[in-house]
Amino acid sequence: MDSLQCLPVIKAPNKTPKRRAISSWTILAAGEVKFNVDGASLGKPGQAGIGGVLRDHQGNVIIRFSRSVGVADSNLLELMAVKEAFILFLSCSRLHSYILNIESDSRHVVCWVLKPHTTPWRVRHINSHIENLKQQMKDWRIGHIFSELNCR
Repeated sequence: MDSLQCLPVIKAPNKTPKRRAISSWTILAAGEVKFNVDGASLGKPGQAGIGGVLRDHQGNVIIRFSRSVGVADSNLLELMAVKEAFILFLSCSRLHSYILNIESDSRHVVCWVLKPHTTPWRVRHINSHIENLKQQMKDWRIGHIFSELNCR
């Protein structure tokens, strides 16, 4: 028999909720692939890791990665995850004819990859490496996605 427990009602403070535009995982055209990347840490900074999933236009998983990176903050992690996505994409020769789309939940990192001169000095060495990787690409795009949607 299933049980149902009633929890007490707690009044929330009267705050106007922030509104976000809701979007969803976008379908890709044939010939495109998408890397959703993310970084996470226990603390600011703290023990950290990066990960990502590359999917084809039908949503099939092509590559998954995750790895521990020691102690880092969130912006460094997000940038490291983007760099790893470029490296893995370029290391797989069967993908070279595809257009790479990368989605990150960090607006800062998306801006830094698109406008490298805006990158803070403390992470500029990573973005310099990304710049070198971008030169090897046929075509690529990067965009922001809300963290709630960065799991598909």
